[in-house]
Amino acid sequence: MEVQVKETLFSRVFNSLKNSRERVLSGKINCIPNPFKRFSEEFAGIERGRYYNITGQTKAGKSKFSYYFFIFRPLMYALENPDKMRMKAFIFSLEISQEDLYQEFVCYLLHILSRGKYRISPRDLRSTNSEHPVDEEILNILQTDEYQRYLMFFEENVKIIDSIRNPTGIFRFMKDYAAIKGKQHKKIINFINNETKEITPKEVDDYYEPFDEDEYVFCMIDHISLIQSEATNGRPLTLQESMVKLSSDYLVSLRNKYKYIPVVIQQQSIQGQSIENVKMGKLKPSVADLGDSKVLARDCDVMLGIFSPFQQELQNYLGYDISRMRDNVRFVEVIISRSGGAGSIAPLAFDGCTNYFRELPLPNDDIGIAKVYSMLDSIRQPKKVAMFLFKNDELKEKRRNIWQKLVEKIKNIFMG
Repeated sequence: MEVQVKETLFSRVFNSLKNSRERVLSGKINCIPNPFKRFSEEFAGIERGRYYNITGQTKAGKSKFSYYFFIFRPLMYALENPDKMRMKAFIFSLEISQEDLYQEFVCYLLHILSRGKYRISPRDLRSTNSEHPVDEEILNILQTDEYQRYLMFFEENVKIIDSIRNPTGIFRFMKDYAAIKGKQHKKIINFINNETKEITPKEVDDYYEPFDEDEYVFCMIDHISLIQSEATNGRPLTLQESMVKLSSDYLVSLRNKYKYIPVVIQQQSIQGQSIENVKMGKLKPSVADLGDSKVLARDCDVMLGIFSPFQQELQNYLGYDISRMRDNVRFVEVIISRSGGAGSIAPLAFDGCTNYFRELPLPNDDIGIAKVYSMLDSIRQPKKVAMFLFKNDELKEKRRNIWQKLVEKIKNIFMG
């Protein structure tokens, strides 16, 4: 019986490896490609059945990077490559509302589809400043067929859940989805009573077969320290115990049984930002400084650390001029990887306004870096960017007024 189980497992694994090869040869994918070219040499992309932990200090951009890398960009890829993958993302948003997260995507979409012409933040999208309400052109554009295609695709495939906050509730929700999207195969195991030697056969779960092997299912927790604690056997669990239960028991099960993709956002501890750490130069995110529970590091397949040198008041970092790039640069490091590549770092230009990341040129690429500086200078000049939002007639009128004022000024100078 033991030998037969090994042969069955080998056959299943071997067929899976063979199938993966054939998929690539036929033009399909086995992972969602990493958009950052140099970084992809060590970290190819997002695989099914892998657990990702994203960590960083407060306001370092953990959530924004996670939304970009694991939600927004894969969604665009799925829409543009329906023959290669389908996507379903469940975001258990414990920090921000459904509406706020949706607005983040709208700002990202405006930037991407307009090729950078429209750059607007969620705050400006909401017309927070009464003197500068959102331009009507933006609202009109969002109603066009082109934009509605992406927005409807988002609503169909990304579910933002802010009403379920406890570990068991999250797990049951994901299991219910798995039950309707695949088949759970069973097997019989014989249990032997050590005293009577009586054999009792019992049916247990064997393996899960999805109806769509090209569907990538994400389960994102943002962020895990905000989950609600629950009780086990009548005993209330601490926050740390609840985090471990969600991660070690539930998310690991979703990964192993259903090949789902857990994405956990986890804060670095406040102690990690202590004066002592600063003095010793321990500024980057690390396993040792994971907030509330370091145990979660054992569960994930890949841990990515998000680091902002500007936040740490550094003038230079890894050859990059932080004093020039300021808060528009992030460094993403592979802290843990079961498949290799730990220690790899991706330097990224970052625009928090549009939730957009782009791989930076190497620090010795003078021409490439100069283009980055030019781009950063342009986005730091609100008036220049705002000009894109005027309609053609309004733009002409604005230029005419400026020219008239200039002519009047010159007349006054020469006429005393």
